Amino acid sequence: MAATATHRITMPKKVSNLLTRRAKAENTTLSGAFLAFIEDALDEISDEEDRRLSAICAERRATRTKLIPLEEVMRKYDAL
Repeated sequence: MAATATHRITMPKKVSNLLTRRAKAENTTLSGAFLAFIEDALDEISDEEDRRLSAICAERRATRTKLIPLEEVMRKYDAL
């Protein structure tokens, strides 16, 4: 069994309603809907990070003969 923690949070009524509808649609609890929402957000962040790193790699390949330092390219894409 996974370890759990209990937290009390305050959120706008609009967000609470959204999570309640999602919980009902997915036949889960409000906590389950909240967890699914957080997991979706983390996946989205991971996807964005993958796109940013891909752009850095593409930049390095495109400028291979110019010898731009990796740190400079990473700063350009806000990855450093």
